[in-house]
Amino acid sequence: MADIDKPDLCVIGGGNAGLRLAMRARALGASVILVEPEPMGTERRASAGIALGALTAAGQRAQQLRGSAVHGIAAVEPKVSFRALHDHVAARAAEIARDHSAERCAALGIAVVAATGSFRDRKTLVAGERLIRARRFAIATGIELVPPAIPGLTDIDYFTPDTIVDNARKLSHLLVIGAGPVGLALAQAYRRLGGAVTVVDAGTALPGVDPEFADLALRRLREEGLDLRDETRVTAIKARGQGIGVTLQTPDGEQALDISHVLLATGRQPAIAALDPDKAGIRHQDGALQLRQDLRTTNPIVFALGGAADPAYEHQGLDRQVEAVISGALLGRSQRYAAELVPSLVPTDPAIASIGLTEATARQRFGTRYRVTRAAFAETDAARAAAQSFGTARLITDPAGRILGASIIGSGAAELIGFLAFAAARGINAGQLADFAAPYPALAELIGFLGKSLAGDAADAGRRRLLAFRRRLP
Repeated sequence: MADIDKPDLCVIGGGNAGLRLAMRARALGASVILVEPEPMGTERRASAGIALGALTAAGQRAQQLRGSAVHGIAAVEPKVSFRALHDHVAARAAEIARDHSAERCAALGIAVVAATGSFRDRKTLVAGERLIRARRFAIATGIELVPPAIPGLTDIDYFTPDTIVDNARKLSHLLVIGAGPVGLALAQAYRRLGGAVTVVDAGTALPGVDPEFADLALRRLREEGLDLRDETRVTAIKARGQGIGVTLQTPDGEQALDISHVLLATGRQPAIAALDPDKAGIRHQDGALQLRQDLRTTNPIVFALGGAADPAYEHQGLDRQVEAVISGALLGRSQRYAAELVPSLVPTDPAIASIGLTEATARQRFGTRYRVTRAAFAETDAARAAAQSFGTARLITDPAGRILGASIIGSGAAELIGFLAFAAARGINAGQLADFAAPYPALAELIGFLGKSLAGDAADAGRRRLLAFRRRLP
């Protein structure tokens, strides 16, 4: 009979989310077993998280060269070495891989089991020859791709957002299936790096993103030459001696398209099938786990985080997720994971970053009892000096000044939204943002502008009364 391991915590999955949780739990003195079937510390496992950032940064640099004439510098068409770009991404991945290795886990006292885990019952996980009956379990298995049923798709070698990092050559005409944030960001990067790119989506681009800001971003992408087609499905793929033939079903009828490569950026869902969650009493529907607000599953000793909890935001809000799981699983204190206070990001250029409610959801929930305050990037000297005045910040508050939501579109949106997320999480009144002091010149002046705009009317009314009173004094 196999020995039964009884750690304080068993983490299932050795990706970014699982490692963060395991290391945090171990730092508190908990005994931890981490179950992961794939080799840890490899560049492939580490590279997926930074590939998008590296590719979009390269595309942005190329676009800056094309548009440098506005600064009095001769514009040039960049020459791109995809081999050098590939090597750059691989080098950054190697740096991260060292922190993800099994050796580092062992040095920290985390026991790594190299096997696929599956539940035998509500309290037991089977991992290879080992039985694990932990006090608490955490599912951090990430996401998996569920390819759409397109005839001919299996006859070609297609990319995914995780595997396109391996590409080391120019893609002459890339077809991106799926117009979500990741698909569009990669599409824009490869367009800027010199290739033709077509993006198709059976629905609309950027679903769930604030419609006003989504329209602004999509307009800019089309201006850069991205061929973006909504309500368009790929109905057939034909491998050829050279290139790939694709049949599209569009609102105007059937169309044929010749391309060189395919990027599948849709159909991602939590990778939970191998766990056999039903045996553990873990409910799920359409591939998604049913979770409480503290990230606990329907089995009270099993939690989930990362892509297993929400594939749309696999890499966002991990620190808060880790703390919520630590609190509930190890400390016995149920802690709500406030997903609405975690910034979401569309990493295109312009980027869109947001927290909380959109104006539409605020209207549904509060009727007319909310206020929208705006500040334009063009109001800051930093944006004017950099010739990057495109952009808007929008703040949504209730009558008492509580922050209900915020959205920012433009360069630097990812950094700026952090200030507003912090203010919302700490319950800081939006009017107090008027006291925010940013260095000069800096885009962060927008934070103060929003606060001054919100608090300005009441403050100025009081000052006008004071001035009128003082005029009557001798």
